Amino acid sequence: MSTDTQFAIGQRWLSNTETELGLGAIIRVDFRSIEVLYPATEESRIYTKADAPLTRLTFTEGEMVKSQEGWSLCVESITEQQGVLIYYGEREDTKQATTL
Repeated sequence: MSTDTQFAIGQRWLSNTETELGLGAIIRVDFRSIEVLYPATEESRIYTKADAPLTRLTFTEGEMVKSQEGWSLCVESITEQQGVLIYYGEREDTKQATTL
């Protein structure tokens, strides 16, 4: 069950009960529920906010993060915009500064 009740569109979450769905993104939030899209399986799920079996995916500075396109980024700094974490760093393949 999620311990963070501050859901926002664009946040990345993992299902605790259906790990085969992969990484999901919140696409809808209302008073009682949230909808999460799981791109890897092209499925979505609707959960009640109070009982969502989700764990928010977050990274820290120094961690290596792989993008959906397959390139990797070493996290150098993190900001938060409307509840969504933005990761800044350098792509490992091109050495260009970028965000995820």
